[in-house]
Amino acid sequence: MDVTTDNNRGWHMGLYNGLWGLGGLTGMLAGGFLVDQTSILFVTMLFSIISLLAIPVAWFVVPPNRGEKQDSPAPISVQKTKWLTPFTVLVLATGITQGFIIMGLFNSTISPLLENVYQRPIQIGTIILGVATLAGTMQAIRWAWDPFIAPAIGKMIDQRTLIYPIILVPLIGGSILLSAMAYTSSIAMLILFIFLFQLLSTIFTTTTDTLAARAAVRTDRVKMMTAHTVVVDVGSALGPMVSFIILMYLPLSAVYIFASFLMITLAIFWIVFRRLELEIENVQSNIS
Repeated sequence: MDVTTDNNRGWHMGLYNGLWGLGGLTGMLAGGFLVDQTSILFVTMLFSIISLLAIPVAWFVVPPNRGEKQDSPAPISVQKTKWLTPFTVLVLATGITQGFIIMGLFNSTISPLLENVYQRPIQIGTIILGVATLAGTMQAIRWAWDPFIAPAIGKMIDQRTLIYPIILVPLIGGSILLSAMAYTSSIAMLILFIFLFQLLSTIFTTTTDTLAARAAVRTDRVKMMTAHTVVVDVGSALGPMVSFIILMYLPLSAVYIFASFLMITLAIFWIVFRRLELEIENVQSNIS
């Protein structure tokens, strides 16, 4: 399968992820700061009230879905095409890995990871900079750069004929950084590794969503995007659960080594898939 550029799909996915990240910016920064200054109960109640107030706003602001009837129906041959191909299975495996590691495992263990090294909070006047504040600030910085970096990454993806080399960058780089974070004892190095991993996470998320969008165009759009959304959500739910199950019996470093193994394994699957695809293309070209 030739994965070619498709109507700036990568740029749109990057822009969507960037705008979605703006909401996380305030949540991560304010949430971590308020937990240190007040209590977790106060913070959860505050954000619950804000969420309830957003419901009537969404009711009046979000427009009804128009133009759905104007879409021309897909050809019968396309509708009957088998959508669960080796390519779509690999894309879904990438999606569940992204949700499991980025949204689940990493987000739920960043505070314990920092706590292993950053054990004494810094006090500036009456303000205490504890682990929750540091973790929230670091994640908020990631959400702050997403509206700028994610669309740029999406635009870069659109300019490339093949997307496979791009997906290998966050997979291999993320695997190395996860292993490094598991054993570092320097707070400065740990912060650097976390920032680099979060940058690769932005690339990983944008590339994965673009792959899913391209796979949807070539198969059944509704089934593919629904499956992609489900596997990402399932991965996000499994990440914290698996992490804390491992922590019941093994140290935190084992969680990050496990995540590192998953990312490098997925990278190997992409490399093998691409080689098999090239072999099939060569055989077909020789026959023709």
